[in-house]
Amino acid sequence: MNMLERLLVPLDGSPMAEAVLPAAAFIARASGAQVQLIHAIEKNAPGTVHEEPHLRDTRHAEQYLRDAAMRFLHSTENCEFHVHTVEVDSVVSSIIEHALEFRSDLVLLCTHGQGGMRRWVAGSIAQQVAGRGPLPVFIMHAEKKRKPAEFRCKNILVPIDGQPDHEHGLAFAKEMAALCEATIHLVLVVPTYGTISGRWAVVGRLLPGSTAQILDEEEDARREYLARTSNALKGEGLRVTAYIKRGDPARVIDQFARESHADIIVLGTHGKSGFDAIMSSSVAARICKKCRVPLVMVPVGKPMIGDQ
Repeated sequence: MNMLERLLVPLDGSPMAEAVLPAAAFIARASGAQVQLIHAIEKNAPGTVHEEPHLRDTRHAEQYLRDAAMRFLHSTENCEFHVHTVEVDSVVSSIIEHALEFRSDLVLLCTHGQGGMRRWVAGSIAQQVAGRGPLPVFIMHAEKKRKPAEFRCKNILVPIDGQPDHEHGLAFAKEMAALCEATIHLVLVVPTYGTISGRWAVVGRLLPGSTAQILDEEEDARREYLARTSNALKGEGLRVTAYIKRGDPARVIDQFARESHADIIVLGTHGKSGFDAIMSSSVAARICKKCRVPLVMVPVGKPMIGDQ
């Protein structure tokens, strides 16, 4: 069953927000998904967004969405357009509510670290949507006054940490790999003594020798998990590479993304911490901030919207 049937793209009227549209167009073509373009009127919104007039008129906003579809999707045939005219207080809640209402399978947003209505496309908003909502969020980094780049998907980087509940992240990666004939690059990161954090850092200071030994044993145990996961994916006919790395997870993943020429990173996220949950929300936030590769954050332990 196709996991990607409806793609939700919130737009604020600015060119920076539009940077995600080439990716939306690519995924829609590959999957046959419907693209749902939405715009919400934010309460106390600024007059301009990135030097562009803020869209507060319903008719103009809907025409903008249609124009955006023609410019990037080259058609309005497989699109839906929605302008939410009731002013919203919470951008995060609005995105999640629309995704639930439209039964979206993926939300696509840009990040550029601005505030106000511009937070529709801010990384913190995307991370909150991924944390609070039961849906994956595609995050594209946008740069001011730069034309949206063409999107492709030949290499998919999937960091894993040995937690069984991360199968949702792998499921999304498998779907994209099958649609795009892409290679999945699995990477499992085990911290070194000098890069552990949280409660394990306290234990490490008290028992440095024991902690280093535990980390070495953790590497051996997770190497077996990595091999099983890789072989299972290969058994499904997918192209897969698998690596185990040591170091700070966010830094290692950022470096490996460049080395593997990753087009997207698929990251299962949850609220746990410590080296027994490498893909914690804090690590995911650091990866989003550090890495310029598009990131798909998949909340784990929650049903996908399409499964509800």
